[in-house]
Amino acid sequence: MRTSEYMFGDRHWILEKMPPAWRDNHKELIRSVSAEQRRIAALGTKTKTSTKPCPVPIPQDVEESDDEVKKTEAPSVDKGGNIRCHTCSSPVYKTPTCILDHFFGHYEKLYGVRRYTCDDCGFETNSSTIPRRCRGHPNHTRTDHLTEFPADCIFTTSRAVFDDPYAVLQWLPEEWKEDLITRIRGIPPKTAMKKALMVDPPDTDENCELALDERMCERVLRRLTSLEKQVPKAEEMKRKVCVCVIVWREVMFVYLLVVLPDVLQRIAERRTTINLKISIYYAHLI
Repeated sequence: MRTSEYMFGDRHWILEKMPPAWRDNHKELIRSVSAEQRRIAALGTKTKTSTKPCPVPIPQDVEESDDEVKKTEAPSVDKGGNIRCHTCSSPVYKTPTCILDHFFGHYEKLYGVRRYTCDDCGFETNSSTIPRRCRGHPNHTRTDHLTEFPADCIFTTSRAVFDDPYAVLQWLPEEWKEDLITRIRGIPPKTAMKKALMVDPPDTDENCELALDERMCERVLRRLTSLEKQVPKAEEMKRKVCVCVIVWREVMFVYLLVVLPDVLQRIAERRTTINLKISIYYAHLI
């Protein structure tokens, strides 16, 4: 299926072209793929019902084993170093800003809400860049609704875009992850663990059920812990880069003060000698 996506742009296209014998031996796989396609089609036809950021969460598949979570692959990267979206198969530039803008574009298609809202004119957008209509106006401040989005909706969109429900954690702001950890660790696990990753549900939908359980909370904590362990490595790499830059500047400074003047002087002397020889040659001809 990964080869089908790489060659034809659709991971399910090859299933329709396989021989009947192969299809008979993989009926369960084809049945699950058909169900997944129907679910994605139903999500694509969902209409926007409200302008306020109060999306209804889609239940996650919480029955996968811990071994499957450990074997989860990183988002696929093409030859140009760009991350490839598993939903629309388009390349996304490998920068946190571009990735999150593309990610919340798919979030809007699933849940009908956008990340940013202008406080003055009410303009909504998913782009981190300030819109042209709001530039140069100090009163046009905007509100980031990321903290109001349910965590399980974020993970559902991450699964659809990156084929990994927790891949988006490495690009989300640190404030959102710290708030998520606080909500998980600050509530007794047996009494309100299912509400730890969820904002207060809207009053208009009292029958909205939460799809997260204790196992998912533990998985999120493990992923956040692993990301926290990567921070010292990144800081050490940044320190080494700074040291290299300082050394390079010192070398260039010494070169400009000591080596370069001597080189320029030798070039000038060589030019003088050549000009003198040319003058002698022409004088001899005369």
